[in-house]
Amino acid sequence: MKKFSTTLGVILLVLAFLSSCEDACKGHEADIENGQIAKAESMGMQVNSITVTYLGNCEYKCVSDVYDPGTAFSTPQNINSTVIFKWDGESYSHVRSE
Repeated sequence: MKKFSTTLGVILLVLAFLSSCEDACKGHEADIENGQIAKAESMGMQVNSITVTYLGNCEYKCVSDVYDPGTAFSTPQNINSTVIFKWDGESYSHVRSE
């Protein structure tokens, strides 16, 4: 019985640790949204909307709709994209585009 309670305690401790690691990744939607807005505006684009949602496993889904007014070398266009980012502790990085 003592071995069972020790094993159960270790399992609960591991689950608590994993849960606390996951919680450290949550709540950065505004950070990613503000970063993507700044990036688009620095390239001369107009942001129509950007939505960021937490997927779990430190990954965020960013759905953006921006307007590119074009240049002398490109035509104006609306750009819609879905990108998955991973929160790396203090910043985020591109994982994949969908």
